[in-house]
Amino acid sequence: MIDIHSHILWGLDDGAKNEEISTEMLEIAKKETIEHIIVTPHFIVGHNTYDQSLLAARMQEVQQKIDQNGWSIQLHMGQELFLDPDLEELWEKGAYASLANSNYLLIEFPMSQIPSYTKDVLYRLQLKGLIPIIAHPERYREIQKDPNQLYEFLERGCFAQINTSSMTGIFGEKVAQTAKILWEHNMVHFVGSDAHTNTKRAPRFLQSYELATQWVGSEKTQQVFEKNGKYILQNQLLPFSSPKNYQPKKKSFFHITLQKLLNA
Repeated sequence: MIDIHSHILWGLDDGAKNEEISTEMLEIAKKETIEHIIVTPHFIVGHNTYDQSLLAARMQEVQQKIDQNGWSIQLHMGQELFLDPDLEELWEKGAYASLANSNYLLIEFPMSQIPSYTKDVLYRLQLKGLIPIIAHPERYREIQKDPNQLYEFLERGCFAQINTSSMTGIFGEKVAQTAKILWEHNMVHFVGSDAHTNTKRAPRFLQSYELATQWVGSEKTQQVFEKNGKYILQNQLLPFSSPKNYQPKKKSFFHITLQKLLNA
């Protein structure tokens, strides 16, 4: 399986704090049958802007540890980009890495609010031939309130990456419910562990694989967990698959009346 979102490189951002933790995370990934990991240290303008040579050297160190242990895991360079109006200009300067040296970019939104300039930033990146992947949309409050906000981005040619830890409830019931809604409405294209540690936020896939199979069936689950990531590794465009517009269930007359009484 392919993990396209991981903070497994040690000593950089808020991910693995040291080499020992990074190695333990790799052991977990191996047991979870993860074969490819795109490492995605944060890129945050004004905060985390690592030199690309430093990232490449650290990834090489970790890959050597993998090879020494005889584990069948291949690392690929990438970064998780925090949304910023200057992403287009910074790309031209070579300030950050795409996923696995492809045209795909992993982009994180602010948790509490999607900025008004978001669509413009993504569109300008697309004009450069780049393909935005929205990182863990199930964690954003506005998408939790209205999943169709993600639908609009997908209709514009973006893709979405769900956290496996979100599916299993690590971030709470609301996030897990939103993840399920996105799966059921064909709004999930890639998965990532978003692993930061060897404990609560470890690189785990197997439990979420079972959940996805329950939600959408084995064929769709296999496509997302095992096949779609190859389009990134091979720098090929993932074929468009129409998302479904989310229609919230209508509340019954009894439920509405009860809610009014409780709020009175």
